[in-house]
Amino acid sequence: MPPSRAARTLVEKSLRQAPIERVRRRFVEDGLKAALLPRPSARVYARKLDGEQEAKLVALACSEPPEGKKRWTLRLLADRMVELEIVPELSHETVRQTLKNECAQTAPAADVVHKADRPVPALRDGVSGDLTVSKIIHKANFLAS
Repeated sequence: MPPSRAARTLVEKSLRQAPIERVRRRFVEDGLKAALLPRPSARVYARKLDGEQEAKLVALACSEPPEGKKRWTLRLLADRMVELEIVPELSHETVRQTLKNECAQTAPAADVVHKADRPVPALRDGVSGDLTVSKIIHKANFLAS
């Protein structure tokens, strides 16, 4: 007897049987939409910072960096928040997520750090020429002004 279509797909795609069965069961029990979308997490995440603490973090991030530093880092911000006794403990990841949500796209261009200048991969038509990341940014800034 030839292998079923599902069995051939499993072998071709190197899939395990268990995930396929879970999707199949969700389709039968809950319908197509439930089978295609991931289940929402039941885990509840407690907020690390309240609104006042977030405002203080944003104000600190917008202030002058410590002496001897060119700019604030996430770890410096987290450490300073603890030093100022605004919070008992704070991770750099919480600082990152908070600033990402609160200060999206507000950093001055001079403070944005880009990776080392590198050639741009070929575009769809195969043409990239001598473009580098910094040249593209320069051209975009020129066109925007």
